Amino acid sequence: MQAGENNCVFCKIIRGEIPDYRFWENDHAIAFLGIEPKVPGHSLVVPKQHVPYIFDMTDQNLSELMSATKIVAGKLKKFTGKDRVCVIVEGFAVPHVHVHLIPADNPEEFMSPALPGDKTVLADLQAKLKSD
Repeated sequence: MQAGENNCVFCKIIRGEIPDYRFWENDHAIAFLGIEPKVPGHSLVVPKQHVPYIFDMTDQNLSELMSATKIVAGKLKKFTGKDRVCVIVEGFAVPHVHVHLIPADNPEEFMSPALPGDKTVLADLQAKLKSD
């Protein structure tokens, strides 16, 4: 285990120690709905390997993360019908690389504030995304 991995919220989600709204995963990454979405479908793609900063990832791991992100963005675009799926990579709130995917038709949606999500709505959206 890398330093910080024991207490990392995303590592705990990956290990199944914390409930989440996961709807996609492969050997390298998982995707789940954010619990404080900007818009319906706001999701996170998280590598299974604990790395705090995106540019500390190996080229191979970064490529795998971006491939996963592209797959998940395609699912979100298809499901939401939005023109775009915007991407943010920051890593300040949780020091584990993660990509925010935000379906949007316009900048206002992309820039809207994040609000606590309704658990019933999130679970319904998770089920729909998983079934696709």
